Amino acid sequence: LIAEKVISEGGVVFGALFNNHWEIQHGYTETKEGLARFRGSKYVQSKTGETYQQVKSFLKQGRMVLYSGTSCQIAGLKKFLRADFDNLITIDVVCHGVPSPLLWRKYLEYKSQQEIGSYLTDNITKISFRDKRKGWKRFGLSIKWNNGRYKNEVLSENLFLNAFLKNLSLRPSCACCVSKEGKAG
Repeated sequence: LIAEKVISEGGVVFGALFNNHWEIQHGYTETKEGLARFRGSKYVQSKTGETYQQVKSFLKQGRMVLYSGTSCQIAGLKKFLRADFDNLITIDVVCHGVPSPLLWRKYLEYKSQQEIGSYLTDNITKISFRDKRKGWKRFGLSIKWNNGRYKNEVLSENLFLNAFLKNLSLRPSCACCVSKEGKAG
């Protein structure tokens, strides 16, 4: 609702999305329809790319900007801006820590090889980190390929989610993150 309000007032919304190669990156939208790409959990570190520069440009134009991300990304944005802006709204998502993009890439290649016999991840058409087809308490990671193959593994069966939730795949910097403790700034 906050994002829709910002857009309805001519603002810009930034968030995490899947790119064409199923990597997680930050991007922005100026339309309510564009918000759909930001929805859904993504348990991987997102690449912020040039979004901090883009935010600064929009802010200087006087536009309202909403930026959502992990606490360390929000802290990084604020350090980059070096000033407070009345037209900037930030939302820190609750962060457990994040696995690396490389681990995510290797996992997708492994699953693709296992399910369709190819390491190519370009054949993937949909991913959900919290697929609830088997119930809210039995959510799982699901992947769909363009040949119709579909794999949904509940939490207890999924290697990636298990490693994530047991803190086995988190980036070392997440263990001592001052941002998620509210000490950055």
